[in-house]
Parts: sequence; structure tokens; C-alpha cells
Amino acid sequence: MRFSGPTYAYVQVSRKCGGCTLECYAPPDGSSLSLKEAKLIADILWDAKVFIVLIDGGEPLLWDGITELVKHFRSKPMATAMVSSGEDISLAEELKKADLSMVQFPIEGPEEYHDKIRGEGSFQRSIEAIETFCDLGIDTHVGTVMSPSNLEYLEEISDIVSSYPVLIHRVIRYIHDTEYLNPEQCVDILTRITALREKGRAIAPTNCYTFAKQTPYVTQMNLDRFQGCVGGNTSAVITCDGYVVPCPHFASKKVAESIDAPRIWDIDLSTIWNTWDFIKEFRRGLQACQNCSDLSLCGGCRAAAYHVTGSFEYDPGCPVSGKVKE
Repeated sequence: MRFSGPTYAYVQVSRKCGGCTLECYAPPDGSSLSLKEAKLIADILWDAKVFIVLIDGGEPLLWDGITELVKHFRSKPMATAMVSSGEDISLAEELKKADLSMVQFPIEGPEEYHDKIRGEGSFQRSIEAIETFCDLGIDTHVGTVMSPSNLEYLEEISDIVSSYPVLIHRVIRYIHDTEYLNPEQCVDILTRITALREKGRAIAPTNCYTFAKQTPYVTQMNLDRFQGCVGGNTSAVITCDGYVVPCPHFASKKVAESIDAPRIWDIDLSTIWNTWDFIKEFRRGLQACQNCSDLSLCGGCRAAAYHVTGSFEYDPGCPVSGKVKE
């Protein structure tokens, strides 16, 4: 599925955060949008008929002007979500008044592991944030970045998340050039998510597990509406430098520049969407996927391929193309 322009956009307001020990797809470098620039991006996106936006970072709750930006998006009106580490929830009630549509906070494992990854005290800050936003009636999600180092904790994390009235627990796929989930680990995660869903848990893999429909668990995971990779098809990312990229894993300045990403200030978004060679290649799917019956739905995780292999050759976590290359 592809539209003439994105319907969903991530807006990275800054690359400032408290930091963590996992290598990030957008490492903190101090870069930030001004509120004026962020509002201009909002106007450009609305004119381009984008109707859902996710405010990303860095840490949006530490970005000066976050409440005003949410109000600006909602005045369009655009459905407005935010991904946060919960580092500062003093603005929670103001964000409720600004009509924030949804927020997502992380739980990476039990407290000791989570604090090891995200810093001392971060687990309790996430829990407090989840409780606070749930109590305010804002749709609250939890995200877990599943990497080889926390595979053993999936069920324990689910137990923690199920203690709170969160809407959905999203299992994110960790992608990095030196550490990533291999095909066996990806299938293991999907298997265990299926078992948790059968217990009534509101848990689901993100679209980065593009090959979910190619596993034996498709009939048990209610994936009828699963879209596979939406990057460059229905969604785009605007970085805090103004670069337009197809996926959050391309949102660092270094990566955006390496792929000659155009800037939203310089070129009309529709022109970027329809003529930029890189995004057209991105949509075609990976080389190893071209003869797969699920190419149009899946096409492999381009971010995993790019970061691990430096090309769009194959998805190192796919139980089909990844295993062929092992």
C-alpha cells in the first residue's frame, strides 16, 4: 500500500535525552528544533494531508515548547502522539489539557536491568509516568526494545505492564550494526508474544518484524491488518535538522546525510515523496525478497538490512531471507 504522500509522520523535536547504554538509532548530539521551526513543520505536514503525527526525540518532555506544539498540532486537528522516557512528567496535566492523543513509555526489563540500560531511577520514573498518564485518561502505551540482552525477560516485562491499564504493549526490534536479533530469536519472540496474547495480554510486535506473516504464528496473532514496513509507503520522519527520511532508524544526522536526505525546508514534501531516488528504492523492498510471495506486504526490514549489511540486500532477522544468508 502506498499513498501519494505520507499520512503519518514522526517529528523528531530534538536529539537530547538522559542517554542509555544501548546504541540508539538517533544518538544524542544536542541538536534541537526551535518551537517556530516545529510549528512550521506542523503546517507543512497538515498542508500535505498528514493527519497523524508522533512527536519523538531524544526526550520530548525535556524539549522547551512541547505543550504549545501539541496544542498547535491538535488545532489542525491532527491526532498527536508522543514517545517519551518519562524523564519529567511535570507537564502531564498541561499535556492532557492540550489534548495529547497518546503517549508511550519504555519498560526494558525488570528494575535492575531497566536501570542498567537507561540510568539509575529510570524504571521508577517510567512506572510513575505510566500511572500518571493512565490516571489522566490519556491513551498510554508501553514500548520494549527487545535485544539479545533482554530476551529472557519478555514474560516478566509483560507481567509488569499488565499491572497497569495501558492500551498496548509494543515489542520493538533492536537494530544495530553490531547487535541485532537473528532469525531464531525473532521467531522465538513472535512465538512468545503469541502465547502471551492467548493469556489475554494486550501485546503486539511492531511493524519492524515485517516478516510476521511468514511465520507459523500468523493465524494466532490477529495480523489481518498488519501492514509490514510502512516506511516510505504511509509514513515519513522529519528529523530535528529538517531532513526527511523514511524510517526512524535513519533519523541521525550522520545517516540522513549519508543517504543524501532532502530537507523539508528546501523541497516540497510531495516532491520528495514522489521523486527522491532513495525512498523509491526503499519501497521496492530488499534484494533477497524480490521473489517472495509477500514482497508487496513485507519486503524485509530495510533499516536492519542497511545498518547490518550497509545495503538493501537482505534482512538479517528474517526467517526466510536472513537464514538463507547465514
